Amino acid sequence: MKKFFVFIFFLAVLQLNAKIKVEKIYLKKEFAGYLISNNFLKTVLITPNKLESSNYAVDVIRGGWFKNITLKNSGNLLGKGITPNGAIRYGLAQVFEPLIEIPKGQKELVLPGVGRGIIDAKANLKITEFFPWKSTVSNIGEKKEKVLISFMQDSDSKKKKLNYKMRIDCIFSETSLVEIKGVFLNLSDKTLKARVSPTAIFNNSNPELKPWIVVPYQQSRTVEKKRINYIDCDPIAIKDFRDYYEFTNSRLSKAKRWIAVGGLENQGIFAFISKTVFEKVVFWKNNSCFSIFPYVKLEAKPQKRVEWNWKLFVGRGMKTINNVSEKGLFGLKLKKYSRGKRYKCEMQFLPVNSSKGMIMDVLLKASRGSVLLTKSYETFEVSPLNPETIIMKLPKKIRANKRYKLKVEMFEDDNSLLSMEQWIFPE
Repeated sequence: MKKFFVFIFFLAVLQLNAKIKVEKIYLKKEFAGYLISNNFLKTVLITPNKLESSNYAVDVIRGGWFKNITLKNSGNLLGKGITPNGAIRYGLAQVFEPLIEIPKGQKELVLPGVGRGIIDAKANLKITEFFPWKSTVSNIGEKKEKVLISFMQDSDSKKKKLNYKMRIDCIFSETSLVEIKGVFLNLSDKTLKARVSPTAIFNNSNPELKPWIVVPYQQSRTVEKKRINYIDCDPIAIKDFRDYYEFTNSRLSKAKRWIAVGGLENQGIFAFISKTVFEKVVFWKNNSCFSIFPYVKLEAKPQKRVEWNWKLFVGRGMKTINNVSEKGLFGLKLKKYSRGKRYKCEMQFLPVNSSKGMIMDVLLKASRGSVLLTKSYETFEVSPLNPETIIMKLPKKIRANKRYKLKVEMFEDDNSLLSMEQWIFPE
């Protein structure tokens, strides 16, 4: 696959607006994908149907495959590696898994978004044909300020119509937020049950980096002799975590439908937001790479369509992440001063777009509701590549082994950017 990108370098400027640039990529005069860039990031979207596909993972949707994502003045956030089942993966691709019965012998099947294959009684899958994709580029939005790149699949390589239609939309704006939308139309007479996930691969071979993940999940602890349930958003260091783990639906937060990765090259961060509750979140790692990805369930009845939607946020500089929204990321760390018993709270906010001024209002309450602290802060010159960091000294009455509720609201020009509540537990 490396040859593919060494020899690509015929670029045709396809579309250009004030902030977003799109170019077609050609390999030996054949269309191979798109190069998209704005003020914060650059990415390559490919459709690797004929590009050594048999050597790579065969279960991923090949339309709208992110080969790489690079922040401005930085390296690639994504990587390449071998999964626990031996498949080679790279970048960010979506996995669409129809729920099928394992046959007693061999059976031919169609994998939507991939192609035609043969599966045996041991669930070994061999792709015999990769279905082609068509793509279009257009401007969307009230002021045509966004770029939509759509990848469509509705026929096989012989142009025979399939019993489904699939579309992958990738929507780029002037921000560091990318929307990935899937649409599946079931044209058969049978209900199709499936699950889908955005599967990103990250490098894990640089000993100087200390990557971490955040998965909001239900946890409990004893505070003032009472067992308290709460949503844990503490970062988990990759090096200290097990090689494979599944966060199950019963423990995942139903309200915080996001996951995040940090500590990547040049302090890069990566987060997914979903409209749908996660079925599970899967993590695995080896010495060269790691991956974390959420699954959502789909059910397409005959002649009906289903949709799924991910919002991808990239940026730089966050030390931890406690909340992810379409407006930005928020993180907080509770620390103790090196001398004495007082605590301080380090708060960070990373917006999806550049801002010259925001207001952060902070309210701290005791567990029984009494107000302990109110503060208001003004921020300057923040962007997805440069978060705002505020150190707030907490009152003397804050004590260990108690819990307190911190409420934070962010405003820009009187418009709310973020509103969140978080329990904090001094130790």
